[in-house]
This record gives sequence, structure tokens and C-alpha cells, in this order.
Amino acid sequence: MKKQPKLSFKVYSNNRLQPVSFHGQPTSPLYIQVIYNKKPIYFKSSYFDQLSHPKYAIQSILGHQPPVSDQIVALEERLLGHLTNKYSDDFQLDTFKREYYLLSYDLLFTLEEGFQRYLTTFFQDQGLPVLSFLVAAGGTRSTSEHILNDLKISLDKQLFRKLTEGAVHYAPPYIPLCAFLRSSKRQIVPILSVQEWTSVNFKSDFKAFLHANYPGYDFDQIEQYTIKLMQAYQK
Repeated sequence: MKKQPKLSFKVYSNNRLQPVSFHGQPTSPLYIQVIYNKKPIYFKSSYFDQLSHPKYAIQSILGHQPPVSDQIVALEERLLGHLTNKYSDDFQLDTFKREYYLLSYDLLFTLEEGFQRYLTTFFQDQGLPVLSFLVAAGGTRSTSEHILNDLKISLDKQLFRKLTEGAVHYAPPYIPLCAFLRSSKRQIVPILSVQEWTSVNFKSDFKAFLHANYPGYDFDQIEQYTIKLMQAYQK
């Protein structure tokens, strides 16, 4: 008979709880069950909570397209598979959960919030306070990527170039990271978890992409920026 592992997990919709709003739709919240030595432990899905934010849906004239549950479950299963392998022989709940929440943290979300602050400041400095206000208001429900796409179409080319060139020095490194994720992932809204950022090949692949496509950015500075974000998250 095959021996059962000491540590295993399950990702499931918790139908015993009241539905919560997930992009305007009543939805059973996603939960994690970790089983250690046949004893179950339950906690909320970090990815479900994060992807509940309105920014994780695409806004368009056709309405909004939220993330699908399969995407969230796939993210959870990848992370939990890694952690259960790592802690199968030395499981401590506090350590497990601390690393779980850190590794599931979406760095890109925090980066793009900082990038939107850069956008609003840029337009204020250009004497365009109404546009600055519109970006700030739209940023509550749209990502910087979507805002940038519209700005690229609507702004004078010289002004848009000034915006992107200034971002190299005065904004978080949102533009190159988002572009890299778009080139390698098929996601409604790109996500850069700490697990992804610290994985074996991600940094080397991103460094090569940066050199080829965004030479104005310095990889070491970007890495230091992400380290500070992770340190701030852990406090």
C-alpha cells in the first residue's frame, strides 16, 4: 500500500461560509486545507483575497472581465506544492503560513500603485491637473498598464516619451516588469508573486529581456527595489 504523505493540501470553495463579493458576484471564498499527520488546518486563500481587488479585472466598453477561479487555484496549487515538499519533514504552522503569505504577495500590484502616483505627479508638473485627477480616479479600478495603453494612444508622442523616460528615474520599475510578464504569460492581469520573482530562471530571463528592450533600467536597482518591498511586507 502506498504510504500517505505527512503533509498534503487541498484548495476548495468554502460553501459553509456566506458568499462574498468577488468582482460584484456572490462567490464562496476560496480556502486552503493543509493536512499534517492526518490533522487538518484551515486558512483563507491569499490569492483569492488579492485578486478580489477591482484592478484585477479588465475594464472595457463591454464590461469587466474578472479573473477566473481556475487561474487562482492554479496559483495556489503551484505555491502549496512547493511548500508541502519543502516542509514535509519539518512542519511548523507559523513558519509555513508566514512563507505562504510572503511568497503569494503580488509585487506588481504594489509597484503599479506607486507608478500611478508617479503619473499623477507627472501631469501636475506638466500643468495638467485635470488629467492628473482623472488618472488618480481611474487608478482606483484600473491598472497602470491599462492607463498607459490609453495614454499612448491619446497623448502627444513627445509628451508620452517624456513620461516614459522620466519613469526610468522617478517611478517604480513597473513598465519593464509588466512588459516582461506580458511577453511570457497569458493572464488577464499580470501577477508577479514573490515566488515567481525568486524562482530559479525568472531573474536571469528578465535581466536578458531588460538589456534587450529597456536598457535605460538597471537590473540591480530593480532587484534592490523588490527587496525593500518584501522587507516592508514582512514587518
